Amino acid sequence: MSIPLWNFFLIECLSMRVPILLPLSLAVCFAQGSSISLERTSSASVNLRAGEMVEVSAGVIRPSQLPVNGRVAIEFGGYRKVVHALDPDLYMVYRAPKAGAYTLKATVVEDEEAIFNNARWREAGTIQKVSRFPKVTPWPAGKKVDFRLSLKPVSYGVSKKGQVIEAEPNDTIATAQTIVMGASGASEDVRVTGGADDLEYFDNGLIGKAGDDYFRIEYKGTRPRLFTANLNVTDPFVVSQIQCFTADGKEFREGANPNERVHQQLEGHRTGMTRTFQPGGVYFIRVEANSPGYDLE
Repeated sequence: MSIPLWNFFLIECLSMRVPILLPLSLAVCFAQGSSISLERTSSASVNLRAGEMVEVSAGVIRPSQLPVNGRVAIEFGGYRKVVHALDPDLYMVYRAPKAGAYTLKATVVEDEEAIFNNARWREAGTIQKVSRFPKVTPWPAGKKVDFRLSLKPVSYGVSKKGQVIEAEPNDTIATAQTIVMGASGASEDVRVTGGADDLEYFDNGLIGKAGDDYFRIEYKGTRPRLFTANLNVTDPFVVSQIQCFTADGKEFREGANPNERVHQQLEGHRTGMTRTFQPGGVYFIRVEANSPGYDLE
């Protein structure tokens, strides 16, 4: 979609006082939560200060409108997801690592190898007989679909009951989201609500290679304590796991339950763990959810 530069205007978000630069034709989508008509490409931008958060939501509203094998790439803040009829949207909470303008963009994909076609590393059954997804997926001239582009500045404040909202980018140990525990000396519970909807859900050919969430646990206790963690995902049929690392990237297993081992299976995936944390220790929890939503306790 071609938008003349003079059709841009400035909206001030009343709740956060954050300026949002939008194309005139996208104003209805942001102001009233309506949709746009996507033909080739559309975009919208928001100006954020370092540390400010925004709720990012984009996707095909009516997947049945897509052409055969139709695909659209959604990009924001260094993330990119190709959506289609069986996984038609993206949602994430994003914390700006630095001040600047951040653009949410949707672009039709017509010539790109699908990650569905990557080598299968897990399933050895009849799934491998599925036909390869075509590399070339033409978008008919004049074809339009109802599409949603939404950038909503959010501020969740400080929870008094140990609730944490997962926010990107936190894909590595270096960008891990900090959680402080143990200073009270009593038992503490922290509950993280997160998601991995920046990943392909229907058939993720990059499973185990992208989409991880890391949490930096700073233990402020004065004596060794038992740490437990449990991951729950919305879909019990996807493979998920949590692991614990130290800052040097080595897996930390002190205090691990003996049952945390490969048993009658090919992989060591576990969604629960126990560890013994030492005073002043810093530990990193890796969450591989492979699911649009999850809870980590």
